[in-house]
Amino acid sequence: MSSLGRPLDSAPRVGRIRISSASTEEGVGRYVSRKFIDTSGALQTCVSPDDAIQVRISPADRTEAVEILNSPSDQKWLGLAFNRDYGNFGKDAVGWASLTMANAAGTQTIAPDSSTGPVFAANWNVALDGRFIANVCDADGLFYKVEPVIQLNQPAIYFVHNKKAFFNHNTVRKYAELELIFDLIP
Repeated sequence: MSSLGRPLDSAPRVGRIRISSASTEEGVGRYVSRKFIDTSGALQTCVSPDDAIQVRISPADRTEAVEILNSPSDQKWLGLAFNRDYGNFGKDAVGWASLTMANAAGTQTIAPDSSTGPVFAANWNVALDGRFIANVCDADGLFYKVEPVIQLNQPAIYFVHNKKAFFNHNTVRKYAELELIFDLIP
């Protein structure tokens, strides 16, 4: 059974974003938290569902914005804040985006120095198994899938286009692969 409940039902759903990772490192939480990393604007992970963001998705939409129902600010949409390498997609791309909260106009709750690229509510798809899939559009109108990773020492959630290139380029900090899963609140 899918995390979304009945797969063919297009009614809006409320839930949390659960973390799934093969990493056994300490610091990989179970949910996406409402708290930020001050230096990057990235949302953290948390262990308790009480500290997690609650989101609303609308499966009837093919590409959707993800609404945050318990945001600690006026930023009510799940978004991505890109670093200065925004638009650098492809085989050797090492750019990243912080998973963050955004408003409809695309501004971020906090504006750290490292996020010098655009901030916007991303184009999210939620697969039938509940996985969040993020797509970003470059200046030419081409869409690219970006995938989540976690920085283990903070723990902060980032999205990258090329995980292998990103991991090889960032050898000082330790990262792990993960998936974000919609966890329905009954």
